[in-house]
Amino acid sequence: MNTSDMTLVQAMAIFLFLARRHDSPRYVWMLTGLVIRMAQALGLHRDGSRFDHLTPFEVEKRRRIWWAVCVLDLRSSEELAMDMTIAQGSFDTRLPLNVNTSDIRPTTQQAPPEKDGLTDMTLPLLWFSQVDVMRRMTFLMAAQGGQAGSSLEEQLSLLGELEDQIQRMYLQYSNPQDSPAYWMAVGVTRIVVSKMTLFVYLPALFSSPANITQDISTKLLVSAIEIAEFNHALNGSRDCRPWRWIFQTYTHWHAVVYMLLNAAQQPWSPLIERAWVALHSSWLIPKDTGKALRARTWVPLRQLFSKARAHRDAELERLRGDQRAADSLYHEDMALEQPNSPGLGPFPGPMEGMAELFRQRWRQLVTATAGSEDVQPQQQQQQQQQQQGVVVGEAVDQTQLWTESLQLQLDTDMLFPAMSDGGESTYSFSDLDFDADVNAMNWGEWIQYTEEVERSAAAVAATVAR
Repeated sequence: MNTSDMTLVQAMAIFLFLARRHDSPRYVWMLTGLVIRMAQALGLHRDGSRFDHLTPFEVEKRRRIWWAVCVLDLRSSEELAMDMTIAQGSFDTRLPLNVNTSDIRPTTQQAPPEKDGLTDMTLPLLWFSQVDVMRRMTFLMAAQGGQAGSSLEEQLSLLGELEDQIQRMYLQYSNPQDSPAYWMAVGVTRIVVSKMTLFVYLPALFSSPANITQDISTKLLVSAIEIAEFNHALNGSRDCRPWRWIFQTYTHWHAVVYMLLNAAQQPWSPLIERAWVALHSSWLIPKDTGKALRARTWVPLRQLFSKARAHRDAELERLRGDQRAADSLYHEDMALEQPNSPGLGPFPGPMEGMAELFRQRWRQLVTATAGSEDVQPQQQQQQQQQQQGVVVGEAVDQTQLWTESLQLQLDTDMLFPAMSDGGESTYSFSDLDFDADVNAMNWGEWIQYTEEVERSAAAVAATVAR
């Protein structure tokens, strides 16, 4: 450990990225601190362009390693609810260049010009850019004493800058029809931006919901739906399968809770129906995560889910008997912001038309007789398997598949796969008070507790594995 060796820093960083999937968060966090100090000992926190003796290849290599270490610092700190080790302003290392690996070699005398569009470095640069903004937002929040409202405008400005930068530098030049890398970049970017939007607003929402406007509530619901739908798309895509182990290190409790809260109390519009469908993604709550959760976690969530399901049934019955109210909701939905995400259908697909497809599904629901709107579970399972097998460029009638993907059998077990597949089935939910006031619960604390349970379960699993 006394050796100043860049190869050792690289090896440790790669190991810790893999260890996040299999070892305890505390283990990864402690070793990340070691890697950070090894990197600082090598001067990686200073941009290589400051040193005349370094070649362009060495400068670029140092940048890539340092920003990978920054990613580790952010993720390991998040998972233990700890402050980041690398302080804002303590480094000046620039982001790597957007170039292909073949564009720069050890013998290169001048740094190559950056390319427009996708390169070998685009996906890492997306992560690095997002980490850069998340770091700035986190330290901005800390500087304001943890008060979300006091820094809301600055955080939203940073978020807007990130979206504009990604679109301008990478996505606008890509061909979405034949590029799996493009679609993965789109999916990852939308999940991160939408998740950051929830992080910005939800503290204020949980503490003072009366101050949240209807426009902001809709924006948050749209963000939650995009998280669930893009998460489903990335996990289910054959082309993204090599990265699935990374996607499954993330859980999206903020999105789950916010969609359920809306589904339990809002008029049943096409947008709410879309959130309800998104909640039934088989990838939304990883099975291993579900098995780790305890009654204190599941009971409030099952209560909220049951309330949302009963509310849906009551609302559909009401709208079937009041066509004027249904028409009003339809026209209101036409004026609302809509998710720019692929539903639960094949990926990539016609995201622009998804809002209208959900309106058609919703219209069928509010004009159908009770119990006639959903297909059988085995049909749905076949459709999901068919959807997940679609690959980029495959000759498929996308519109038909998208339409079929909306014919879902929506039951409780889909949202809680661990409860029906080897999970914690020792708890009986038959005697729960599903009429309890779930709105009175502090869902911010529930999310924090649930994430702590996940971290503890990961630590236990890692200990047993050893």
